[in-house]
Amino acid sequence: MSDDLFADGDPLEDPHWRKTPKAKRSGRLIGCPVPWFAWVFPLVKSKEQLALALYLYRRCCICNCDTVTVPSNEITELLDFSRWGKYRALLALEQAGILRRKENGGRTTKIRLCSWPDPPAR
Repeated sequence: MSDDLFADGDPLEDPHWRKTPKAKRSGRLIGCPVPWFAWVFPLVKSKEQLALALYLYRRCCICNCDTVTVPSNEITELLDFSRWGKYRALLALEQAGILRRKENGGRTTKIRLCSWPDPPAR
């Protein structure tokens, strides 16, 4: 028995270790799961509310948490909302059942996204 690990050749030269082609993505990429979008879309009343809902969904994914802060400076920079516009949109999303706001003692607002119904079985 040989002490040389590579006596049979370099294991990384095996064809199974070579790069495989990337899978093609669907043309339906919208930044969130389609069932979530289909649930939220009829609940919102403006494009601003939809944009904020999508932003909050993405923020939850990035933070890997269902409760996140909603910094006014980011909302203003990305979506061109005023501070009061943000609060109006958050209130509308809360009334629609998309999220729950948590008061944070005068600090940045925290929200928790609500669960959406399971998509219908195919």
